[in-house]
Amino acid sequence: MFKKSLLIIMLGFVLFALIGCSPDGGETIETYSINLRGNGGTPISQSVDVDYGDSMPYASKPSRYGYTFLGYYDSMYQVSGTKYYNSDMSSARDWDKKSDGTLYAIWKLN
Repeated sequence: MFKKSLLIIMLGFVLFALIGCSPDGGETIETYSINLRGNGGTPISQSVDVDYGDSMPYASKPSRYGYTFLGYYDSMYQVSGTKYYNSDMSSARDWDKKSDGTLYAIWKLN
């Protein structure tokens, strides 16, 4: 009788552990849509999807005649914004906002 009770308790713990575990550690992955605005360049607009806490995914580099692309920022003005893409379109930082967003191309006149 004791062995049977112990077996039932152990099975209960195993089932509880299996049901309570998920591949992502129990956390829900939050994916957000980010609009990339050309801010005078082309493409005029594109978008990417990024998971919260992940680096910015690949996107094509915009172009604008007579200007050098400096990166994508969360403000239309470089001095007041946070950079999320470098000038070569590598990720400048992880997506740290729990919402969809818009990033703006920042340009320097040649």
